[in-house]
Amino acid sequence: MVWEGIVPVAPLTSKDYDNLHKMARAMIVDIEAFTRREKMLNLREKLLGVEEDRLLGSMGCTPDEIDEYLNRIIADAERGKDVPDQDM
Repeated sequence: MVWEGIVPVAPLTSKDYDNLHKMARAMIVDIEAFTRREKMLNLREKLLGVEEDRLLGSMGCTPDEIDEYLNRIIADAERGKDVPDQDM
């Protein structure tokens, strides 16, 4: 098997450094698995940020409001109307 990349998955803790002389520890993953994991972690971070904003009282949009907004933009684009940048 040819590996396209070898990457560490998690940082070492102080306990890991203490145990390094006793045993070697490594996790090897292919680049696709690493990329997928990074995308999942980025999405998790974004979702946590949105949830934090919601808990702090930030007003967002409902899925129905977004659907209506996108339908309006699509209809305008199909008619050839220039759609200005605007807040929902």
